[in-house]
Amino acid sequence: MTYSIHSIETILDRIGNLDALRTFLKSIGRMKGLNIYNTDLRDELAVIDEMAVGLDFDDALQSYVTKKLNLQIISFDRHFDGIEGITRLRPKDVLSAEKKD
Repeated sequence: MTYSIHSIETILDRIGNLDALRTFLKSIGRMKGLNIYNTDLRDELAVIDEMAVGLDFDDALQSYVTKKLNLQIISFDRHFDGIEGITRLRPKDVLSAEKKD
């Protein structure tokens, strides 16, 4: 599992919401079309290089995987704006596009 999933697990654990953590993990396992990208040590080392643009490790990981897999980021986080090779979509942009379909 990637750091993104682990960061959500950590947050839910810290606030003591184990029921939400259980629900989260069960729900992602049932999502159709969801692909989980597992990083290896080479990826993790490359993330350190990605941090050179001023991102923390978590954001650099998202940036690295997004670029590697040629994806877009859906995030509220403006840290991704202006990062070469990254297109950030806001959640409301994606949700409003789905409503039009």
